[in-house]
Amino acid sequence: MFCPHCNFKNVEGLSECQGCGKWLAVRPQSAPLDLLQLSKEEFLRELGNGIPLIVENMRKLWSEAAEIGNLGKRRAVGILQALAEEEAAKALILFDVVRCPDRRIDERRRLIKGFDEHLAKGIYSRFYDTRPATLAEVKGIVDRDRTKFYREGEYGEYIAPNYILFWRENRLYVDFVREADNSHRWQIPLAVDLLWGTLIPSGSVRVVNALAELNLFSETGLTLTADYWVKIEMNDGRYGSEEEAKKKEIGWLQLRNANLEYIDFVNKKGVEYFEKDLPAIREVIEGLLYPLYPFDLTGIDNFRELPGPDYPDFY
Repeated sequence: MFCPHCNFKNVEGLSECQGCGKWLAVRPQSAPLDLLQLSKEEFLRELGNGIPLIVENMRKLWSEAAEIGNLGKRRAVGILQALAEEEAAKALILFDVVRCPDRRIDERRRLIKGFDEHLAKGIYSRFYDTRPATLAEVKGIVDRDRTKFYREGEYGEYIAPNYILFWRENRLYVDFVREADNSHRWQIPLAVDLLWGTLIPSGSVRVVNALAELNLFSETGLTLTADYWVKIEMNDGRYGSEEEAKKKEIGWLQLRNANLEYIDFVNKKGVEYFEKDLPAIREVIEGLLYPLYPFDLTGIDNFRELPGPDYPDFY
């Protein structure tokens, strides 16, 4: 930033001007955004140091959830699984920042903000348990999961909060809530049976484990990831005519082929793989989904746009 006192151009993030020594008014921001101030080499090196730490924590949480699950059904299993999936989501967010072309800086900046946001991490976790066939389907999934309110009940008579945030809160906390008739009550965390009480399959954890096993979160792996994915442009699923849509759309088969070429590219560039790596390779080829950098992951305040219940006169 330029110093308002002497107009000296400082490195972003400094609190004192390197030219005149006076105080710089630096706007506070989420620390992960500071990663985008680094050079490309420094950025990839920092992620190569950090993502393996996230993976290690994810694995510890998952392992401890499994240990507790051996004692019988416990609320802690669902809580620890949710936390492990949030760590997996953080790894995937940073991985998608690497997959995002450098020239799309606004989208990289928007995506990395999700590193600290429960909703964005929850969207990633749920997204990796789906199998979208097109980018247009991805947009539909993301937009559905980021709406703050939706209707439920036989006739849509109830207004419910965002599903991701609701389930996160209700795994963990006692809360004071207001009902539809304006009455209030204390709400306790969900019962163990509603949290399953045992580990359930998780697409995000599986894919993150596979990427880690193939050394794709190392500095070298991330550098090759950036080199490969820069040539593949993703969009947000909004098209003009049907003909334009067909030209621009990247379908599931194309994405799978891109994943296959990605592994081959990394292998040819010196990251060695052996027969023991075949399960992880298959997981990446089949399980690595569309990057989410083209999409806004912040909440949509849609309360005013909610339709009325199907049979309002009935109530």
